Amino acid sequence: MLHPTLLRELLDDEVAVAVDRLGDRVDQLTHDGRYVSCLLPAPDGSAVWLRLDAACYDGDPVRVDVVDQAGKPVLMTLWPAGLSSGEHPVTKHSFVCMQGVHEYYTHPSHHKERWDGHRATLRIPDILDHLLRRAGR
Repeated sequence: MLHPTLLRELLDDEVAVAVDRLGDRVDQLTHDGRYVSCLLPAPDGSAVWLRLDAACYDGDPVRVDVVDQAGKPVLMTLWPAGLSSGEHPVTKHSFVCMQGVHEYYTHPSHHKERWDGHRATLRIPDILDHLLRRAGR
C-alpha cells in the first residue's frame, strides 16, 4: 500500500490524464486521495457518482461502485445502464465485471486471472474509458 501522500500524487496524475483523454465524456471528475469519482445520470434522471476506490491502487485494482450524493451505494436499478453485471456471487453487491476492476478478479469465473497481468496497461484513465463506454458515454 502506498503512503497517502504518494497515492494522492499518483491519483493527481491519473485524473489529469483521464480529464485530458476523456474530455467532456466525464463530468466533475475528481479525487480525494482515495476515491476517484465522476458524475453520471441514473436511469431515473437523478445524479449518481461513479466511484473508484483506489485505497490500495496500484498494488490492487480499483473497486467500483455507484453512490448517491452522500456517498452511500445505490440500488442496482439506479446504476447507469450497461454498468451493472448483476449481483456479485461472493460479495452479494452490484458490480461491474470488467478487467481492471477488483470485483472482476474476485469473481469465480475469473479466479485464474491476476491483476498483475493487467496493471501496466489498465490504468485509471483506461478503466474510466471502459466504464463510460459501457454507460453509453
